[in-house]
Amino acid sequence: KPVTRAGFIAMVNNLFGFVDEKRDSCSDIPADAWYSEAVSRAAAAEIVTGSEGEFRPGDPVSRQEAAAILFNAFRLSGTSSSAEKFQDSDDISDWAKLQIGVLLDKGFIGGRSGNKFEPAGSLTRAESLTLIENMTSKGNIFIRKGRTIPENLTVEGDIFLAPGISGAEIALKGIDIKGRLVIMAKDIKIKVEDKTKISNVYIIKSASGASLDIKSGSKINEVVLDAPAKFTGEGTISSVVSNVAGSLFETQPLEIT
Repeated sequence: KPVTRAGFIAMVNNLFGFVDEKRDSCSDIPADAWYSEAVSRAAAAEIVTGSEGEFRPGDPVSRQEAAAILFNAFRLSGTSSSAEKFQDSDDISDWAKLQIGVLLDKGFIGGRSGNKFEPAGSLTRAESLTLIENMTSKGNIFIRKGRTIPENLTVEGDIFLAPGISGAEIALKGIDIKGRLVIMAKDIKIKVEDKTKISNVYIIKSASGASLDIKSGSKINEVVLDAPAKFTGEGTISSVVSNVAGSLFETQPLEIT
């Protein structure tokens, strides 16, 4: 049985635990519907939009819609033309080609028989769960309420600090994060210590008030700021890409753009 757009959004919301809500984003979402909260939170997180003011909650989610939603939810980026390899690539909407290509390149999603992607094809619940599992099992870790980060760990993928832990205090001890530390929680305080190494720290737009205390011997290769943050400590930050003003640095990064 195909999964509806509302059902798929509920799955993604359960994974990330979005908190902020954007009500009245679509005219066809009754306030008392079981999916109303999930859709309003997904809209606030900017992972989904309606079409001409409607969300179409009861329609089956298409393969290209699911790819775009997950691309946005996981805060992926990059360039890719891999979607062009399919025989039916002309059927893929322009707004989904990059997203599908990036997911293909990362091994998160594949085509169907006959070298076709079938962008308008629907997803069953089993296929939806498999797709989400593919994206969460590639070395990624999700930190939600009640879960701590192990010490002295190598993380091949990303660590997501979910919105539901806003205001928490997190310690990263002896961790080597090969991917990204994606900060989605507000007012979070992070101690980076015991020679922790982080390839990339990404603070999303809604994650205001973050502070990172980087102890001597620990290193962050790159910081990308879509929200202002505070950085203290004697550790090293190699470069910062700041898309917003207002950040504070106790120790100046080697490069800021």
